[in-house]
Amino acid sequence: MDVIIKGTNGPKKIRLSKNQFISSGGEGLIYASNGYAYKIYNNSKTVIPYAKIQELSLIKDLNVIKPEVLLLNNKNQPVGYSMKHISQSYSLCQLFPRVFRDRTGLDLKGILNLIQKMQKTIINIHKQKILIVDLNEMNFLVSKNFDNVFFIDVDSYQTKSFPATAIMESIRDRHNKIFSEMTDWFSFAVVSFQMFTSIHPYKGKHPSIKGMEDRMMANIPVFHKDVKFPKNVLPFDVIPKAYKDWYKAVLYEGKRFAPPSDPVQLIVIPTIVVTTVVGNESFDITEVVEYDTKIIRYMSVNGTRVTITSDDLYIGSKKIFQTCNKNMHIAVTPLMNKVISVTLVDGDVLLYNSTDEDIPKHDIKADDIMSYKDRVYIKNNDKVSELSFVEMGKNIHAVPKHIGNVMENSSKFYDGVIIQNVLGSFVASVFPTAGVHHQIQCPEFKGYQVIEAKYRDNVLMVIASKKGKYDKFILKFDDKFSSYSLRKVDDISYVGINFAVLDNGLVVHINENEELEIFSNKKDSGTVKVIDHDIIQGDMKLFSDGVQVMFSKGKKLYKLRMK
Repeated sequence: MDVIIKGTNGPKKIRLSKNQFISSGGEGLIYASNGYAYKIYNNSKTVIPYAKIQELSLIKDLNVIKPEVLLLNNKNQPVGYSMKHISQSYSLCQLFPRVFRDRTGLDLKGILNLIQKMQKTIINIHKQKILIVDLNEMNFLVSKNFDNVFFIDVDSYQTKSFPATAIMESIRDRHNKIFSEMTDWFSFAVVSFQMFTSIHPYKGKHPSIKGMEDRMMANIPVFHKDVKFPKNVLPFDVIPKAYKDWYKAVLYEGKRFAPPSDPVQLIVIPTIVVTTVVGNESFDITEVVEYDTKIIRYMSVNGTRVTITSDDLYIGSKKIFQTCNKNMHIAVTPLMNKVISVTLVDGDVLLYNSTDEDIPKHDIKADDIMSYKDRVYIKNNDKVSELSFVEMGKNIHAVPKHIGNVMENSSKFYDGVIIQNVLGSFVASVFPTAGVHHQIQCPEFKGYQVIEAKYRDNVLMVIASKKGKYDKFILKFDDKFSSYSLRKVDDISYVGINFAVLDNGLVVHINENEELEIFSNKKDSGTVKVIDHDIIQGDMKLFSDGVQVMFSKGKKLYKLRMK
């Protein structure tokens, strides 16, 4: 596609190709090239007017990614606009689940810093007599190091001459029909509350008032005494008192005013007592080991067991004295079962032989990284490679083995799976065995924004968002990866994905209602056993060890067996 950038120094023609495509939405397609992003509208009649670009230019904050220059087609008709491109970022909603924070090391001080940066930027936008209106969690990006938050979809803002063009129901103020600074602050209360606690303030279950709409109208937030909510949200005491008082006034008492302006220096984190989990008449639960710090990940491959905690790495019961990165990936060599720790730092792939405590020779770069079981995969531009480890005596050499191609800008690495947005259509890439790459078309994701995904042994779970709601998709592939069965769960509370697949094909899954689901990973097996018991809680992270179900809770690792 050729477009013309309209500028004071004369027009400039650029070509936007498939490899430059990033994402699609309800209004159009986004491409990126040389530090700029380009939005091409589906309907030229809805292109933002030049006059609105001028009014939005009053916003001077560099973290507001506003429209800059109109794009024209070969008939000199507006078809879109250019803006600054933000690469290597998270969608704000990805920060909500507690498991994400454990894995990345994002703490509450980091969350508070982001909230206050958002608040300061909103104040500056309001000073220009501009309203955000659609202040939902999809319209923000967070840098990979969590030090900045970017405002996107700015073309929908309400300016002096142009009304707002969109608002998501999950953040809409039901008590005001006219948009104002106060309705923006209500939406900010909803989003920032989720950032502190991991839960939407009007989720959870009330005994008589059902659904978000009625709860918002009745001012019954999640911290109301009659509302029950999952155990894996953060305790509300983590919220600084000034913000807690503001949330009470806005979300519970129905008042409308700006958030606290005084500096909030410290977050007082309460001591969380993790009680020992014991079995009952339905379950045998055995404590295996207690570590010094919180368990992030446990894996077992052919008798080699590795545990990553928030500070340390263990092979079996042996603590390995090395710098532990919470985003660490683990590979196990094919012949001698050496444990190789792999991290990606500023484009450099860092390897460490954790078994022998030395560094394999290599010079490998990558744009992104993920792992599946005992293998690690990297991406360079549009090429995906599997890290192959050649064992020569005591020496280990790492060699990237090209295994497939993906869309360069619109492919996202998740837990064991790559999801590609191919000009609005979605493709999942899985790597079930060494050297094998399957790509599966997933038309069910069309129109969604994929937030999180995880693949294990023929089972793919995806959480995706559309119009302010999060839906969960559970796909089970056949052995040839030519077809799949699908189960969809609508409008869930986004708490992350938590399942494991045992070597006998049994899937154990703790869902968003803190129920234990048990089912087969076989495509044609549709039976799902659901166990609703108080002993099952969302903060139990599930793992597998052969045919044994394992779970962690805080610093402790347990075995779980049904009687």
